[in-house]
Amino acid sequence: MLLFHHLTAHFHSFPQKCHIATVMNSVGYDAVTLDNREFDYGTPRMKELMPRINTDVVCANFYETATGKPVFAPYALKRYGEKTIGFVGATTPDAMSKKYAFFDSDGTQRYDMLRARSRSEM
Repeated sequence: MLLFHHLTAHFHSFPQKCHIATVMNSVGYDAVTLDNREFDYGTPRMKELMPRINTDVVCANFYETATGKPVFAPYALKRYGEKTIGFVGATTPDAMSKKYAFFDSDGTQRYDMLRARSRSEM
């Protein structure tokens, strides 16, 4: 059985402590992606907590505006016996409603959701 999950209701419930990471690690997720609740305490806090879980965090449409680089890998490949399985993550555009998670204290936008590219840009 493969376990892939979005993180809503996991990290956002623990703003200062990360006990849920222990629970998530014991479940043994193969990969996780972001949902709007991961942005509740701001992107810096989310980025601080994510390394505490022992699995790949994937999100293809969340990136740093200054570099254009994704914050997390867009996908992860895992081998199970003779098969290779791809996990692709994407977060909901509703996450952008939490503007404070995407801007710094000076009002500079630091993060954004990746927009679809036209064929000419590919």
